[in-house]
Amino acid sequence: MRWWAVMLASLALPSLANAACERQIRSLQRASGDAVAKAYAAIAACSKEHGASQFAPALKRAPGAEGIAAVAVQAIRHDVVAPVHGMLEGIGDYSTRERVTEHVGAACSDPAVLGFVRDLHDALKDRAFVSWSGAVQACPAPEVSADLEGWAAEPPALKFDNKYAKVAELYGRRTGVEGLPLLA
Repeated sequence: MRWWAVMLASLALPSLANAACERQIRSLQRASGDAVAKAYAAIAACSKEHGASQFAPALKRAPGAEGIAAVAVQAIRHDVVAPVHGMLEGIGDYSTRERVTEHVGAACSDPAVLGFVRDLHDALKDRAFVSWSGAVQACPAPEVSADLEGWAAEPPALKFDNKYAKVAELYGRRTGVEGLPLLA
């Protein structure tokens, strides 16, 4: 093969990758209702970069808290996690935020979602973790219970820490009276 043919082929590869996801992006632009999460999943499966760039447009098309959570779960399944961590800031209605986090947490039977929920404590700072705490609460997995116990057993050096206060609250809700000795 001639050098110029190799050069042209190497220049065309990035645009071919972009073109490969164009059909999925157009499908998302036409999608409505429950089809939004499915259309978004096709984009994220095609390319993580396109999954990240199309996450916000997918959220805007998603129907209600359940639809938003379905898009978030698809992003998590395709390892497009960074935009999911920050998405709650874009939801102005606090009750919708709570329902979204509860729906995501309830999907923790999926190993990717379970990993996401378990990683929230280490991945997020105070306020962001508190915002996502509904996912921790809604996930009934024993691994999350063990994580809560471990986090509760290690209070921070600060007198008051929002993140630890939320961990203690979640642990207390999960364990009831039996958890009091650890929190003492």
